[in-house]
Amino acid sequence: MPDRVRDANRDLVAKALEYVSEEDLDEILELFVEEDWENHDILRAWLVKGGDIDDWNFPDEFAVDKELMLLVAEHNESLFHHASSELLQDKNFLLQALEKNGMVYRDINCGVLRQDFDILLSSWGRCKEVGDIFFAREEYRLVATFAEEVRELLCAHDIFFKTVLCGTSVSRQNSPLRNLLEEQGIETSLAFRKQLAELLDIPTGVKLSKLRRASRHLEFWGY
Repeated sequence: MPDRVRDANRDLVAKALEYVSEEDLDEILELFVEEDWENHDILRAWLVKGGDIDDWNFPDEFAVDKELMLLVAEHNESLFHHASSELLQDKNFLLQALEKNGMVYRDINCGVLRQDFDILLSSWGRCKEVGDIFFAREEYRLVATFAEEVRELLCAHDIFFKTVLCGTSVSRQNSPLRNLLEEQGIETSLAFRKQLAELLDIPTGVKLSKLRRASRHLEFWGY
């Protein structure tokens, strides 16, 4: 594509990148000029392909772009350190990024957030490779404490499931709680049990799945 055509139609460059194989990225990179990196669509298409970018080529204005940095987390985690300090201190953004790739935890530089239970859960619940990040002594203590909290929550769920969701044990068919729940009908009984779980902060649904995955990943690393 002639330079004058490319300069006037950078959207076509972005579209063309969708059809480029990952094996050809290095060769394509040599054809890029500085103005290409300043185009949001081109940069987005390049990141989706898993393409790498030199530090000096990463525009500052894109470092504050949540959508773009979430793409970085998903497709090229090694570039996540470009995220702005504001984004790296935004818990909601970090939770979204960790859902894409648990390894972005390594670039969280806020001590409070690095120790936040939700942040740790999203990281450990995403992939077992995150264990590579925690090797310092103080980090070992952090993970050991986190592992205890994960197991306690899973234990609480198991107890709740056995005693409330499933009624009581088979040997106690005349339990007042079980009889009361059965009298309310299935839908009312399930709604009541769900509300009770929320009231007691018993993990269910997505959080329960994260806890179970995190527990397996922690066990893999000996926690």
